[in-house]
Amino acid sequence: MEMQKKSILLYLDMLPMLESLPPASCGKVVLALLRYASDGKVPKGFRGAEKMALEFIRAQIDRDTEKYRLRCESNRKNALRRVQKTAAMAGEGTPPQTMAADTDTEKDTEKEKDTVTETDIDTEKETDTETASRQPEGNRPEGLPREKLEPYRQIFLRECPSLPAPEEVSLWPPKRRALLQQAKMEPEDFAALCRRVEESDFLTGRSGKWTGCSFDWLLQKENRKKVMQGCYDSVPRKEKRPAPSFDLDEYEPFSGLIGDEY
Repeated sequence: MEMQKKSILLYLDMLPMLESLPPASCGKVVLALLRYASDGKVPKGFRGAEKMALEFIRAQIDRDTEKYRLRCESNRKNALRRVQKTAAMAGEGTPPQTMAADTDTEKDTEKEKDTVTETDIDTEKETDTETASRQPEGNRPEGLPREKLEPYRQIFLRECPSLPAPEEVSLWPPKRRALLQQAKMEPEDFAALCRRVEESDFLTGRSGKWTGCSFDWLLQKENRKKVMQGCYDSVPRKEKRPAPSFDLDEYEPFSGLIGDEY
């Protein structure tokens, strides 16, 4: 690992995978992930479900670490520009690089640790949560009440078993509730949409080409439209043709032969 962090992020969509492991195996996986985040050595000796969970979460840790590194690099550059601007205004010229590095360390050490931990978000769901939490109370979109949201969650769980299960309704961010309200879908319409998704090898990830479909993805208007238009169907839907008829009365107008002529 290129840099040392004091924490790692665990996401709610990791919960089903960890819960599927026996308690002892779950503990082994979590400890191995903490050691990996600390020293960068890839854990060995894991097999089966333990290895699958370990590799899935380890890949997420790598993405988070890279985002953390890029954020710190960006903040260092911003700090350097601030120091150079201050020095120029004071008529002192451009400060040495070492001075800028020291100033950057002093300003960023405490601030960056907290900022990255709270805002280093990887999923659309968590970005919505964070954005809504920063909005003034009076400006937050409320959306549907919780008692009307649970039927849609249950439909998704029943009709889309191949996709990640959305968390409990009590944890839904205001923006998700608002998007569901704006969709104006009756439960039966949402069920038909979910069945269309589950039939698609692409959307469910069975084709191995994409694994980004989720409850939040379906709430986007353009995505729903494409699904219902059959853009992601595994097998193109064929137009139904009328069954062939052997009735001579129906054949005569097209044959040009009428009555005794044939």
